[in-house]
Amino acid sequence: WRARDIDCPEAIVEEVLRIYGYQNIPGSLPAFPITPPEENKLRTTERRLSDILVRELACAEVYNYSFVSAENIKNLGDEISKYLELDNPLSKEKPFLRRHLLNNLLENVKNNIDNYSELRLFEIGRKFLPELSGLRVSQNSDELLPREVNWLTAVFAGKKNKNVFGEARGAAEAIFRELNMELKLGAPKKLAPWLHPARSGDVVVGGKYVGSVFELHPKALKNFNLDCAVAALALNLDELAALAVHEKKYEPISEFPAVQRDLAFVIGKEVSNAEIVSQMSGQSDLLKKVELFDVYEGVNLLAVKKSVAYRLTFVHPERTLTTSEINEVVEKIKNSFISKWGVEFR
Repeated sequence: WRARDIDCPEAIVEEVLRIYGYQNIPGSLPAFPITPPEENKLRTTERRLSDILVRELACAEVYNYSFVSAENIKNLGDEISKYLELDNPLSKEKPFLRRHLLNNLLENVKNNIDNYSELRLFEIGRKFLPELSGLRVSQNSDELLPREVNWLTAVFAGKKNKNVFGEARGAAEAIFRELNMELKLGAPKKLAPWLHPARSGDVVVGGKYVGSVFELHPKALKNFNLDCAVAALALNLDELAALAVHEKKYEPISEFPAVQRDLAFVIGKEVSNAEIVSQMSGQSDLLKKVELFDVYEGVNLLAVKKSVAYRLTFVHPERTLTTSEINEVVEKIKNSFISKWGVEFR
């Protein structure tokens, strides 16, 4: 009777199993591969950085529209001709697409600083660059849209705290620790009108520019009617996501005590902190850390000179260092600085 309704191989298998006896077949779960989805590195980086800023640095995240006004652009000191203007803007007051997240963040500071002694705000969003090529308008079109780049910008404002640049740099250090990357600040290649001439630096990773840490120029503060110091950290998330290291590497802590020495000297203002640290670090493997803790310019110094002080930390992984070994390295550093820059040690 079953022969009349068996119309596929599975029906034959079922009949054989019924005759053989289902109770004689051991039970087992079906085996199939579970392939995890491909990681979205940009989203992972955004979340990691947001967690650091919120949990460690007590920052508040804000969400702004991507549109800015002509007045805002002028207050920042930027050129309106660089911005894309929309034919049908949501608001006639803000017809331009932003080139920086800083534009609207400064408005946030302006609207809230009267109620707080200090503010720590950040935003993650896209900025629009018409001079760079982006996606195609359609699949078969030769017309290209402006490039959209994902950035993070954090601002630190304080009425009483004048060291807001230190806070912005500290935020950058915390972020790069999380990303397992070394933070390197260099002199800005191009000084934008809103950057403070003496407190600005480019963030460089592997020779590639990925952002900047800077204090706002006093003129820009005045244009926004801000009676407080403001510093900012701006990072290109697209670049960071591609460079970020997700695996942490650990090194054993030396069982032997570290030795610290302070060096103070007068040097030309044109010599950057990065150059000084690089020159010191290259003199000995025993030198593990170099910290700048004092800078002085003014009375009793020539206009082209500055007085700086550094703390040097020496460690040997296998034994305790002797005084003569430390003195030898310090003298080597001094001689290299004298021969290269003619510095005067204090």
